[in-house]
Amino acid sequence: LRLLGTIATHCLPKAAPIDRRGARLPAASTVEAVVGLTQITRLLGHERRAKTAATPWALPDIDADTNTGTGVSTAAARWPASGDQDSVAMAGEPGVQGFVWQMKDRSESGCRLRGRIVNPNRVLPGALVAFREHHNVPWTLAVVRRLRKRMGDRIGIGLEFVGRNPLVVTLAVEAD
Repeated sequence: LRLLGTIATHCLPKAAPIDRRGARLPAASTVEAVVGLTQITRLLGHERRAKTAATPWALPDIDADTNTGTGVSTAAARWPASGDQDSVAMAGEPGVQGFVWQMKDRSESGCRLRGRIVNPNRVLPGALVAFREHHNVPWTLAVVRRLRKRMGDRIGIGLEFVGRNPLVVTLAVEAD
């Protein structure tokens, strides 16, 4: 009976309203976003290296490619600071593709973003997205729940929040 009730609600000519966990409030802000786990980890790793290099008591940094100590990171000298980033290249990190999108509304559990994207296949339901409104605000991690292709290269995505201020963890094997 429960299964038939579920099927019946999905087969109605006019869909029944869905009870939301929180009210959606309109929002009109611009966010910078990064899509995909590898892009997010690269960006967060770069920001961690830049923050470590900026502190006077910086610890030796481990090079992710060779797993060797490199001394104090020179990331701040190679890449521009987080506030100087271009709308496409996030923090100057090579290979990190970022986007500037508009936040249309926000609720307790998620938000809706609209913007341009060259390859809409990168933003599929289930993909991870990290976004923030300003360069000094922590990143918010979310999962794409809905995707709506609009005219041309524009899309609208519905996100469900997973957490705030994600951190990159580097695992290293100690060898004698």
